[in-house]
Amino acid sequence: MNHILPTAVSRTKRRLGKVQINLVEGRTHELLYKLKSCELDLVLGIEQTDGLFADLISERLLEEEFHFCVRAGHPLARQSELNFSDLVSREQLVMPVLSSSPVERALALELSRHGCELGEHRVETLSHAVMRHLVYEDDYVAFCSSIWFHDDIRSGSLKVLKGNWNLPQFGTMLFRRSGDVTTPWLSYFMNEIRSAAAGLRSAATHTVNRIQTAAP
Repeated sequence: MNHILPTAVSRTKRRLGKVQINLVEGRTHELLYKLKSCELDLVLGIEQTDGLFADLISERLLEEEFHFCVRAGHPLARQSELNFSDLVSREQLVMPVLSSSPVERALALELSRHGCELGEHRVETLSHAVMRHLVYEDDYVAFCSSIWFHDDIRSGSLKVLKGNWNLPQFGTMLFRRSGDVTTPWLSYFMNEIRSAAAGLRSAATHTVNRIQTAAP
């Protein structure tokens, strides 16, 4: 949630001053176990559909999409229709680590539908910086979240590829324990998270409209 949290943290610190905020990064399902064991106060992550965390309170903040993207000027950016099998088998493919996530399951279904597999030499990373470097410096194709690269897509420096694949949207959720008493500062922080997400929703609508208008 690389665009929601920086904004929310910055606004909260400017407004409230001397509060301690500890941010922990990880896969959503791992963080949710920490939330259930009271190691965390809240989790911002991708919607979970397996029922393991049904006892938690969840609030949908926005819809997240996963795209295949390349830098502007990449040869693939000039092609209007691409083949899914060709993209996922490329050696120069970078993607997030998706273990046990709804995104992994959706991608697996699409791989099965096309009768293909991910290339053995792809790069998987949880680092936004590594993914950016490989895309901009080494001409990698990125399978990436619309949230991670929101500003790049919006500015046109990254191009969203189109082709014969169909992936669903995924809900970005705010998770809390049921029955927890919320402190005033935590309530303020949660409201700033909601506000940052609302700004992204609005900007994403304009970006989608611009992409559709520019499409051949």
